[in-house]
Amino acid sequence: RHLSFTDAAKELNLTQAAISKHVKSLELSLRHQLFIRHPRSLQLTKTGEAYLPKVRDAFERLAIGTREVFGGRRAKELTVRCAVSFAVNWLAPRLPEFLDRNRDKNVRIISSVWND
Repeated sequence: RHLSFTDAAKELNLTQAAISKHVKSLELSLRHQLFIRHPRSLQLTKTGEAYLPKVRDAFERLAIGTREVFGGRRAKELTVRCAVSFAVNWLAPRLPEFLDRNRDKNVRIISSVWND
């Protein structure tokens, strides 16, 4: 979608190297090159161009199926994991205002006195 491993990495919170490695692994598994790698850009091969609509369709169907089965729970729940001192001293005083502005959200706070 991005024609950039760097942009894909930013979107997925991974490194560019990890994206590149996964794509190379996919290409080896498929036994087809999907991208032509230029010094500062990518270009889809003919195989990549043919494969892209199928992959997009599969991801879209997966997203629809996930929403149908699991609903929008994830969008309605915010989980905050933090230290007890942060939860008590900073988060708790601000939480009522946040909840007033976001009545459709549930907030779950996970904290402990021990470092994980």
